Amino acid sequence: MTSTLSVPFGIPSTPFYRGSGGGATSALVPDVFDVSIGGIPFLIDTTQGRGVVYRSIPLLRRSVDQSQTPSERSLNPQGLWRRSFNTWHLGTGQSEADRPDSLEGRSNASKGVDTWTKWTLSLLDATTIAAASVNTNLAVVAAGSRLYYADGQTLKYTTDPYAGTITWVTVTGTAAANITGLATDGYHVFVAQGASGLYITNTSVSTAASWKTGQADDVDYALSRVMVSSANSIFNVTDSYTAAASALASPLMAHANTSWKWVGHASGVGFIYSAGYVGDASVIYRTTIAADASALSTPIVAGVLPDGEVVTSIYAYLGFVLIGTTTGVRMATSGTSGDLTIGELLDTGSPVRGFEGQGRYVWFTWEGFDLVDGGLGRLDLVNFIGPNTPAYASDLMVASTGNIGTPVTFGAKRVFVAQGTGMVAQGTDKVASGWLTTGTFRYGIADNKTILDILANVIIDAVGASADIYLSEQGATFTLLYSATATGSVTASAGESTGAYHEFKVVLNASAATPSAGASMSVVTAEGYPRTEGTMLIDASVLLVERVTPPRGGEYVVDVADVWNSLRTWWTTREILSWQDLQQRESVMIDDLVFDGTGVDQGRTGREGTVTVRMKVI
Repeated sequence: MTSTLSVPFGIPSTPFYRGSGGGATSALVPDVFDVSIGGIPFLIDTTQGRGVVYRSIPLLRRSVDQSQTPSERSLNPQGLWRRSFNTWHLGTGQSEADRPDSLEGRSNASKGVDTWTKWTLSLLDATTIAAASVNTNLAVVAAGSRLYYADGQTLKYTTDPYAGTITWVTVTGTAAANITGLATDGYHVFVAQGASGLYITNTSVSTAASWKTGQADDVDYALSRVMVSSANSIFNVTDSYTAAASALASPLMAHANTSWKWVGHASGVGFIYSAGYVGDASVIYRTTIAADASALSTPIVAGVLPDGEVVTSIYAYLGFVLIGTTTGVRMATSGTSGDLTIGELLDTGSPVRGFEGQGRYVWFTWEGFDLVDGGLGRLDLVNFIGPNTPAYASDLMVASTGNIGTPVTFGAKRVFVAQGTGMVAQGTDKVASGWLTTGTFRYGIADNKTILDILANVIIDAVGASADIYLSEQGATFTLLYSATATGSVTASAGESTGAYHEFKVVLNASAATPSAGASMSVVTAEGYPRTEGTMLIDASVLLVERVTPPRGGEYVVDVADVWNSLRTWWTTREILSWQDLQQRESVMIDDLVFDGTGVDQGRTGREGTVTVRMKVI
């Protein structure tokens, strides 16, 4: 008895219908035929060691490290994958640690830790309230050996703001009005007192005198010029410092918009930059000193900030111009014309009201850092994370959520004011605790990873200090994995934490018994492996002959040419097909075809033989 198959088998006189492909299956498998591909049933060729072979595809390709210096990349990826963090000197602000554009050495966020020493993460100094005050016009400037402090209507100075009990000397002769601005040339101190005008004192006396009458909202010292801001006008005071009081002369510039407000002036390279705004529009102007040094040129526009980002301060240092805004910091550089090229925003989420440069660093105000503290951030003018974009991180903090005033350096330490709290001084003890989050790491793939172990190297400087290592899985709450209380290498289990991405949080703690000492860390490493879904290759050697007699009965006639053309078409188009083998069914794609012809069918339409089909399970 001869059976016929309509798809794709049949008697020679029957029109041939190509197998439907895709998810089509055959009802003749497994009872009559061994397997089917795309709905076409086949018998397996078991001669010469042939048959069906299932083979897994290795998840990892071979890798070759061609660098001259061994590193993590030199390790065999067949073992556990490693992701190490051993330097933090590019500051913070990078939420993704190992994307293609991520910078090694840059982290997500930090508080209370010093990131700037390469290969070491350590605790920052704590701060103290050197002088408490509820006033909100607090300001400090350093001149000579004195630190001047404006508090309400009072100007006073000290020679040691770090003493346990500070000795203050009040400067007499100022007006009975709130101080609205302070500036210094290093010897003279200029005191703006709003409608009471501008007063002057110096580091050899303890008295002040009226110098200029009129409205003095603020005062700055830039390129050896005293610059006074008054509503929408700028004044350049050129009178002798010993001159008797007189009214402010004609303004250098009166902005055409009477609602305009000036926020400050800064010394550029050959230019004075003045910043101001109206509404949500902010502009930086520039002016130059006349050749005979007698006057300043009329200010013209040097740069414009994006609308909605309001300028709050301006400062110049080492050829750079730093611009504080309501949302963060921008750095600018100037060309020979004085026009500014403004860099990207370093987003602090709060107004930046002042800067202080010292050495390679610039400190800036960072108020409302979190719900508890505010204080200073730090910029590194050696390491940049983009054009005109220096590395940055949080720095000294104080328990205050009020506005933070311009910091100064006095005796190699920072002093700043927290409005409504008082004058804040850098201390000698370490902060009780500081932390850093590394940014998420994915090992460069989107699939899940399982973290098995963590490795770290820590240094404990005193009994009671410690270093805590936390791990977050896919943005979940950080879980404590290990607390190190002794110097040395750490190996700890990560509890097979599995997710698409992870993040470390390192917490360093000072010693309660020796608060000037604490913990530091040189490296933290995650060891894990990918949980990428594996796949298989199937090699099947199937018979392609005109007459097929299955062992389980019947005889079937095949159009071998059309079956072969179907296989070739599916290989060419990469069509997803259904593979049947016994009770097993897989979605596959033909990767390779090898036809070993042994003869020609009776109708001489195609060759007979064995087809070895390599399929990839999808």
